[in-house]
This record gives sequence, C-alpha cells and structure tokens, in this order.
Amino acid sequence: MTTVAIRHREAALLYRLALLADAAARRLCIAARKLDIWLEARRTAATALRDLKQMSDYELRDIGLSRADIESAAKGRSPRSVDEWLHARLYVGVSGRE
Repeated sequence: MTTVAIRHREAALLYRLALLADAAARRLCIAARKLDIWLEARRTAATALRDLKQMSDYELRDIGLSRADIESAAKGRSPRSVDEWLHARLYVGVSGRE
C-alpha cells in the first residue's frame, strides 16, 4: 500500500472526495450485481411458471407436482414437505382421489 502525502489543503480535499467516490462506486457495483442476480431469478421463475402452466395434469403428476404446486416450484421452493409428499404417495390412489 502506498502512502500519499498531500501538502495543500485543496488537493487533500479533492483526494478525500476521490476516496469517497471510489467507495460509492464499489457499493454501486455490488448493488448492480445484486440487481442482476435478482432480475435473472425473476426471469427464470417466470419462464418456469409459464412452462409448468402449459403442462398437462398427467405431465405434472409424472414429475410429482399438482397444479397447486406450480407457483412454489417455479420459484425454486419445494412444493411440499416430505410428510405431505409421503402422504400423497402412500394414501392417495393412482387417480389422485383419497
């Protein structure tokens, strides 16, 4: 790390301003990256939601989902807890009726 010795008050003020601008630019870069990640997640979720809504009930059932699970599955969350999944598999008939 280098040490900067500034002798004039005006130059020191400008130097401090440059340091503040650099810190602000770094924060803006971080904010831009976070925004990019968030927007990509929204785009991916919207695409998944559209694709899942276009699937038939048979296709959804084949991958372990129902129409009620589409929203949470599109957002990347598990549509059901393990207990609910087991209940659906063990106690619900093939036709989907209890």
